[in-house]
Amino acid sequence: MAATTASIVTERINAQKVMDYPVAESTKALCGTLKNLNASGYLEEATDAASKVFLGVGAEEVDNSSGSDGDKRAQVHTDGIFLFTLSGGAAITDIGTNVYVKDNQTVAKAAGASNDVPCGTIVGYHSSTKVWVDISIGARVASS
Repeated sequence: MAATTASIVTERINAQKVMDYPVAESTKALCGTLKNLNASGYLEEATDAASKVFLGVGAEEVDNSSGSDGDKRAQVHTDGIFLFTLSGGAAITDIGTNVYVKDNQTVAKAAGASNDVPCGTIVGYHSSTKVWVDISIGARVASS
C-alpha cells in the first residue's frame, strides 16, 4: 500500500496518551497516520528513511504546508493498539513479531523495510492484510 495524502480513520484500542509535537516546515500532518520525528526534532509523516524516530499515530490534522519548522503543533497518540496494513500480507503466526515503518499507513516486518524504523509489535491478527500493532514505548523498545 502506498502512503496516503489524506487523513484516514485508523481503528484503535486503549489509545489514551496524547502528546503534541512541533510540525516540520512545509508539512501537512494527517489524522490517523503514522508519524516520525525527523533529525531536526520536528514531526512529519512517517517514512522508511534514515535518521527517523517513530512517534505514534496522528490524533488530528494540522496543516503547516506554508509554515516554518514549529509554526504549528500536532497531537499524536503515543500508546495504544492500532489496526494497520502489513506489507507482504499477514498470518496469525505473525503475532509477537516486531514491525517497522513502511509508509504513513503501512507497517512491515524487518525484511520489508530498508531503514528499520521500529514502530511496535503485532499483538493481534485481523485479516490476511491487517494486523493489530501495539505502538506503546515498551513495544517499540523491544522491537529496536
